[in-house]
Amino acid sequence: MPIAAPVVAVSAGMAIFWGWILPVATRDLPKTFGPLARWDLETYFLPKFVYGSAEFLGGVLPIWNPFEFAGYPLAAAAQPAALYLPKIALFGWLEPTLALQLFLVLHYVLAAATFALLGRSLALPTLGITVGAVFYCFSMTMLGSVGHPVKISNLAWTPLVFLMVDQWGSHRRATALAFLVLVLAIQLTAGYPAFVIDTAPLLAVFALGRWVEGRWTVPPWKSIPVIAAAFAASALVAGIQVFPLAELVGISGRLENASEIAAMEGPRSSLELLLLFHTGFVALYGFVLAGIRRHSVAVVGVLFACLFLVLGGWKLLRLLPIYSSIRIPASYPYLMQLPLALLAAEGVRRGMSGEGRARQMIRLGGLLWALACLLVPLAFDRSWGVELGRAMQIASPSAGTLLHMGLGAGGGLMLAAAWRSRATGAAWVAAAVCLLAVGQLSSYPSLRPIWPLPPLPGPSRSLQLVPPEVLAEGRVFSLYDARGGFHLLDRIENTSGREGSLPPLRYRDVERRLGLVVGTLHADWEAVASSPGYLDTLDVAFLVVPRPWEKTFLDAGFQPTRDGSQPGPWTALRNPGRIGRAWVVHGVHAVDEPAQALDALLAPDFDARSQVILEKPTRHTHPFRSSRPARAVPVVYGSPTEVRIEVALEEPGILVLADSCFPGWLARIDGVDEPVHCGNYLVRAVELDAGPHVVEFLYRPWSVRWGLASTGFSGILLVGVLVHPWLRRRREA
Repeated sequence: MPIAAPVVAVSAGMAIFWGWILPVATRDLPKTFGPLARWDLETYFLPKFVYGSAEFLGGVLPIWNPFEFAGYPLAAAAQPAALYLPKIALFGWLEPTLALQLFLVLHYVLAAATFALLGRSLALPTLGITVGAVFYCFSMTMLGSVGHPVKISNLAWTPLVFLMVDQWGSHRRATALAFLVLVLAIQLTAGYPAFVIDTAPLLAVFALGRWVEGRWTVPPWKSIPVIAAAFAASALVAGIQVFPLAELVGISGRLENASEIAAMEGPRSSLELLLLFHTGFVALYGFVLAGIRRHSVAVVGVLFACLFLVLGGWKLLRLLPIYSSIRIPASYPYLMQLPLALLAAEGVRRGMSGEGRARQMIRLGGLLWALACLLVPLAFDRSWGVELGRAMQIASPSAGTLLHMGLGAGGGLMLAAAWRSRATGAAWVAAAVCLLAVGQLSSYPSLRPIWPLPPLPGPSRSLQLVPPEVLAEGRVFSLYDARGGFHLLDRIENTSGREGSLPPLRYRDVERRLGLVVGTLHADWEAVASSPGYLDTLDVAFLVVPRPWEKTFLDAGFQPTRDGSQPGPWTALRNPGRIGRAWVVHGVHAVDEPAQALDALLAPDFDARSQVILEKPTRHTHPFRSSRPARAVPVVYGSPTEVRIEVALEEPGILVLADSCFPGWLARIDGVDEPVHCGNYLVRAVELDAGPHVVEFLYRPWSVRWGLASTGFSGILLVGVLVHPWLRRRREA
């Protein structure tokens, strides 16, 4: 019953939300809000979810994505959740829309169940657990994360992390630690590893609080190191995710741009905190006050730790190496929902029992609650109407005010019922819980339509501008495709992508120089048109450009793809200078540093047919610019991580492959490993002697090799620890 009740309550709330509130709210939304409401979900997460799952179920480890940036790591980026088993099962077998809906439903139910287990471990009553589960699953941050499903998947596992820690501290069971390691390892693959890292200091506060309460016999100076060891062990179990991510963080520029990231995240966390107080913290104020007593020290400590970290304490965490490369404030407004929900559950228990000053506290909380629900939305709507509309996705200020008045009414009924109730009045409280659930759902609907796909229908995607069989000739330069996620949905190689968290450094520098901004579809189109060497280097066969800039590209020598006009504000042009996916060139422009290579690549007079820009010395002497034109050679892709090229040279030359020279790629020439050059700043190149050669490019990063070994070895040990008690009981029986 302690688990069934919250699961049923959350399931009923989901039915109300998606069956009634969401369709109505979506129908009333202005059309201009549509792309904003579903931006990250449909342009980033869904395409990568589908692609990574298909690769995994096809027998290919999804470590490389060839469809953006001329190749970029997939699993290492973490947010695609390429190795998260529930995501793989759903998106690998089901249609994307149905897979997403089931993904959300299953994780909401999982969140309710794990919260119920934690509440039972903390000796909370069933009704209180049900109230807490409703608040946890339908909090502002949870509902607002429909567009970021990996946040929901992480939050669904978080109560189980606290449960396993509490089970170990209370009973000293080794299996609890083993399950803690397993849950943390699963969470590390769920898309936002920062949630796991950010949970660590909260667990330290929780352990200290449980010891102060007298519930743990293990003092914090002994328990905290053991918990830290469990975190380290979970990183080893999830090594196939953690090791590549750590490598990518190191080579993507995240560490060098830590202060820039912090500057962006700080104000954002303040807005999240303000909205949290608006629809979450203030609404729970009465229960928070009712829940403060000695055996709530641990939960209250976790709550105030979250508040401290959100309000600036995260800057202290950034002094630690592991925290210097993640978006510190981003997780704590979400993690704060768990202690709030636990205190709400404790408040219900005290309100029903009428202990001490519980009635007065609830009465005061109800008054503040009603004032906040009535006055705060009015203040927001008058001064920050536009920002509120963006942040809360509400169609009109008046509708938002009415919804919050409904929340105040539902909450007031619940407080009144709790104030009047004794043990026999549970039915009144249960009815008020249902009203409160509807009010909470109505107060902050995510309003993110999750059907139908694709997200940005229209005539401007490259697949609709150019026949599919023609597109296979080479890559596409299309900001529109990247903005809509079409490069993955349509399996079309594009030179742009949506990886904003860990961008490839060299492509980021090129985008800055050319003014490329995928989100706003902005570019310095004149600079793009005057950089033919850059387009040829990436094997760009077609460009999708705004129609007003069509003449600029035609004057620069680009050609229309069709006779007559094309529909829509964008048009597709053909690049007549395209060399091919791989070619041999004999001229070498040697530079001393990458910045010089970038300048040379974007120079209007750079010709990829007559020379290649190299940043390292070569064995042979090559002319600066060769009169011998570049010769295209055929390429065979055995898989996304294996490329084979057979070529014969009459004299020494440079083989250039128009795929990214990302670290981890190895070159094997006639069975012998050779160094890979970054040719033309962006792509792979190798130097060849005269004669026939078989060249192989293999993606074999150390992080994947060590990650696989770590996951395999530590996973076997973990299974042994979990199975050992069961085997021992079997032998004793």
